[in-house]
Amino acid sequence: MDLTAMDKGKISLGRRDWIKLGGAAAIASSLPLIGCAPGKVSRSRVRKVIFMVADGMSAGVPSMAEKFSRLTRNSGTAWQEMSAHRETTHGFFETSSLSSGVTDSAAASSAWSSGSKIFNRMINMLPDGRPLEPIGRLVRQKGWKLGLVTTCTVTHATPAGFVAATDNRDDEQGIAGQYLDSVDVVMGGGRAFFSGDLRDDGRDLVGEFAGRGYGVLFHKDDLKSAGGKNKLLGLFDYSHLPFTLDQSRSAALAGRVPSLAQMASVALDALAASSDNFLLQIEGGRVDHAAHRNDAAGLLWEQIAFDDAVRVAWDFARKHPDTLLVVTTDHGNGNPGLCGMGYEYITSNDCFARLAGFTGTVDQFYLGLRQDILAGRKAPDAKEFAGRLQVMTGFAMPEKTVAELHAAFPFALKEKHGQRRCFLEMFGRYLGDWTGIQWSGLEHTSDWALSMAWGAGSEEFKGLLANTDVCGRIAVFAGVQHQNTKMTVEEALQYRKLQPAVM
Repeated sequence: MDLTAMDKGKISLGRRDWIKLGGAAAIASSLPLIGCAPGKVSRSRVRKVIFMVADGMSAGVPSMAEKFSRLTRNSGTAWQEMSAHRETTHGFFETSSLSSGVTDSAAASSAWSSGSKIFNRMINMLPDGRPLEPIGRLVRQKGWKLGLVTTCTVTHATPAGFVAATDNRDDEQGIAGQYLDSVDVVMGGGRAFFSGDLRDDGRDLVGEFAGRGYGVLFHKDDLKSAGGKNKLLGLFDYSHLPFTLDQSRSAALAGRVPSLAQMASVALDALAASSDNFLLQIEGGRVDHAAHRNDAAGLLWEQIAFDDAVRVAWDFARKHPDTLLVVTTDHGNGNPGLCGMGYEYITSNDCFARLAGFTGTVDQFYLGLRQDILAGRKAPDAKEFAGRLQVMTGFAMPEKTVAELHAAFPFALKEKHGQRRCFLEMFGRYLGDWTGIQWSGLEHTSDWALSMAWGAGSEEFKGLLANTDVCGRIAVFAGVQHQNTKMTVEEALQYRKLQPAVM
């Protein structure tokens, strides 16, 4: 997922670079790539599929979230409880894209949806421009309903992967237009891409959705009146929904923006009331955004919010035996982990507990300082910088460290040095000396993605699978006969231009 416009770059790769990439991507091509064609799976029991994505969740995050939940809420996580249940199936997904051993969210969601590996930054489109049929459209042709719920813009890469096709994941205005009459329930952020006042073409997509019978929701309170509506368009912010930690410290935000769990509950009610068969994707998208910022407190609160939605979905699945629930991620990001602190690691728990006292996200801290500068106010000196940091984190950072951080500000979040010696990396590393959380970097990783499944058909998600296998399994459940075209790494070599995502 994206950071900000200033972080995005374009890279043109030559043939030698492609060969280097091909080595990593070839790992994926050697695995079975199952398209959207029926296999040997029985489809008789599965009538509802809930596919949950904690975007950018590295393998160490669930265990930290369990500790954090007990620390801040005196209760454990649904992830831990579900994971420990004897009826839960455990597995992993291999996550590479066609262009790299490290995928972005667009290629990952497209792999789940189409059964084909594609380039990073594209959505359900092969490098030569041929569009692929997303699983959401295919199951709707079989009479299933489709829902997308996210904490990001609803047109962001992960939700878009289940229904849209484009050569540019950043074309969220175009993606929004593809949703009309193709998705039954849509909830999250991204109102700017539907508003006639803000779209480049002036098209009033909100009005068009309303004209097609969609209940339009802009405020948390609107969820109360959503009952009885089979089709919903919920746009609760112009951009991504605010980070959970920042919402918790703002009465205005908390009163306006629904949680992921609240949106998931309403979506499940609406879909179940209108059909016995549906596919619902639920994304905790800002887990990834926090990881890109090496923001441990922000990440853990996002994971907790995602976990609350897992609880909602798991409760639904246990009441409806014809439901398959899959909980996973599209890729890791930054590989955060609680490290041993102090002699014989005796202070690790105390360091970790400090995260509970953080009063804001890295975004809030960084953007607050930048807004002061953009508004023409005097740039904060090192002393003020340190004071604001201590208020947010409780950390009285050493003077030398403060000086280094202050010198790195207010430049772009990511500088030419890459993942090291830029403001975000330094900020996360120095805070790690206070909290015990350390990171491998600021970007996605190639690790196998954790997954677990519950209910009807869950046995089909056992063990190590390619991310492309998801499409074939859902296709069987829905009786879909279509199979998308695939392209090998060797065939892709001739398409030299690539614009890889940083998220």
